[in-house]
Parts: sequence; C-alpha cells; structure tokens
Amino acid sequence: MVSAEARFATAIYDMPELLEKVIQVTMAKYKDNPRYNVISMRVSEIERNDLQDIASRYSLSISDMMRQAMEVYTRYHEPIAAGHRNN
Repeated sequence: MVSAEARFATAIYDMPELLEKVIQVTMAKYKDNPRYNVISMRVSEIERNDLQDIASRYSLSISDMMRQAMEVYTRYHEPIAAGHRNN
C-alpha cells in the first residue's frame, strides 16, 4: 500500500507535466473554436441551482450545458426574422 505522503510526492512531481497537458488541451480547444461573444442573463437562485444540478449530473459546466441546449433549440426552431414576430 502506498502512503499518502508518497502519493502526494508523486502528484507534485507529475504536476508540471499534467498542467502542461491541461494547458495544451485547453489552448487547442480555444484555438479550434474561439468564443469572443458573451451572452448573459439573470436567473433566480432556484433556477441557478436547477441548472447546476443538471450540469453536474452530466459533468458539464453550466456554460457547456447551455451551449448544448442552445444548439438543440436552434436546430429545431426557425430563427424569427426581425419585423416578423407573432405577438
């Protein structure tokens, strides 16, 4: 059985390599699909908690979950042309 100290020492030793891999993956993802636009909205605490619960179930961030939801929604709905809204 490996002691906690040995696991910690190994983790510290491997950390620069792991960190470098994380940075490479993150930067590659960013360069492949850069996101420059920000959309924000206000939600209640209950709504935020609901979003966090759903995102956590799928190991996603709320942003990634909302991107997926937006992709599904836009795939199945026609955009509303300016001036042609049904009110």
